[in-house]
Amino acid sequence: MRRGDESLLRDFFPCEVADRILKLSSVLVSFSGGVDSSAILALLAGIMPDGTFHSVLFDSFLHPEKERERAVSLCRDLGVDLRVLPGPELSDDRVMGNLEGRCAFCKELRICEILRLKEEMGIDTIVDGTNHDDLQDPTRLGNSVLNRYPVFSPLAEAGLSKRRVRDLAKELDIPWWNETATACMATRFPLGTSLRADEAKRAYDAEECLKELGLEVRVRVWNDSICLELSPYRDETVVTFREPIVKGLKSLGFRRIMVDLEGYSTGRTWP
Repeated sequence: MRRGDESLLRDFFPCEVADRILKLSSVLVSFSGGVDSSAILALLAGIMPDGTFHSVLFDSFLHPEKERERAVSLCRDLGVDLRVLPGPELSDDRVMGNLEGRCAFCKELRICEILRLKEEMGIDTIVDGTNHDDLQDPTRLGNSVLNRYPVFSPLAEAGLSKRRVRDLAKELDIPWWNETATACMATRFPLGTSLRADEAKRAYDAEECLKELGLEVRVRVWNDSICLELSPYRDETVVTFREPIVKGLKSLGFRRIMVDLEGYSTGRTWP
């Protein structure tokens, strides 16, 4: 992992966005440990003067612990000040009840908490890792909240696609530059189902178990039943791996294991 510099900035960003970044006086980055926020954090770490660059991470069971751990490691290695705060959504009934619109509620709660921290620390600008493709995705309900608050999204304003952001992350030697994105764990459960830390971890462990078999799968969970969503036309691979899949998932306490013949697509809800 390495810090960015002005040369790399101008390679990836149009002049007007690059110039705006270079004029930032103090910044608070909303950091998750995902590819996008890792790329913008590492880039700015080498551009912002000492003492002017800070980051904030929300600790929540809705996101894998692995992402939190690597986020802390990245900030430590790059010398970036990191504040870890409890996810405000954890005490919100709309989010914990997995109600429709949950994503927007969660996004607003987090932005308001970051704004509070920004004022407390006397920082001028909040930066996040939203990219251009995110803004084109109607299933990302949290994006609608961004327009109502003063958040600078350099990747989106520069028109950088997810693929281009991965190129940037690769240039910055971020080890997970090409890793598949992990959506909020709430998406694994039916709307209206109360979210629990132990169940979220079990769903995550199920996906990791399948990943070890070489399968990229989104799981959907209801009590002790689990449904596997693979890429379309990959369902035959489940037959090949039937025994290790059944063994692995039953070891996690799942009694009924199913496959969705329509496969995985973004924005689908369960059931």
